Amino acid sequence: MGNVLHIEKIKLGYANASVTHFFAQNLSVKLGEIVALLGPNGTGKSTLIKTIAHIIPPLSGEIFIENKSISKWDIKDLSRKIALVLTDRNFSGLMTVESFVAFGRYPFTNWLGKLKAEDVNAIEESILQCEIEDIRLKDMDSLSDGERQKVLLARAIAQQADFLVLDEPTTHLDAKNTVIQLRLIRNLSRNKGKTILFSSHQFELALQIADKLWLIDGENVHQITPQEFYENERYQKVLLGEDYTYNKNQQRFILNL
Repeated sequence: MGNVLHIEKIKLGYANASVTHFFAQNLSVKLGEIVALLGPNGTGKSTLIKTIAHIIPPLSGEIFIENKSISKWDIKDLSRKIALVLTDRNFSGLMTVESFVAFGRYPFTNWLGKLKAEDVNAIEESILQCEIEDIRLKDMDSLSDGERQKVLLARAIAQQADFLVLDEPTTHLDAKNTVIQLRLIRNLSRNKGKTILFSSHQFELALQIADKLWLIDGENVHQITPQEFYENERYQKVLLGEDYTYNKNQQRFILNL
């Protein structure tokens, strides 16, 4: 399988900030893979996601989408390749859910924004997949945080990009809806062939659907498998500290009280 994304020793952060994050190793995402981005708060998960999505430039190094430097992609062509979901609130609260999801079709509409039959079908399919039919006419401002997360994912699905980049897609969801959201992410990969990179603090559930992990450790990122995380206490301590580890005999994570 070819690489959808390849990162070569990028240094990332904000040029006017004193702290940067240097990723010394090469990272890659292959076609159809699910990659979970894990790390403690404040370690740069959102910064890395925004850099991959071409919102902020790397300070050095290269990012390749389908073997082409991201800096050489036309922005509209890139939006047909990558669908991004951020935790930032950057929409009008008076917009209906249906109208918001329709924005996912922007890369494919003409300058008037006129929706064609295939656009309408993509919008309908994403609304059904995310189980938001009952709120489609609600204003975005009236949604709960959990409902909003589903709507954000629906817009990304409507975009029909092959590569989904999701920043904390289970934030504010209760246990039941977290499982529903992660099952949908898994099914998008397994049944629709989507390539997915997502950050999460729900690490135990993320481990169950991920093919690969990117674990932020200070100024480096480890690219490992879930099995390597289960077997290596060093990786567990990076994410969990000293007091929460995987018990191999019980096959579960336990508190070291």
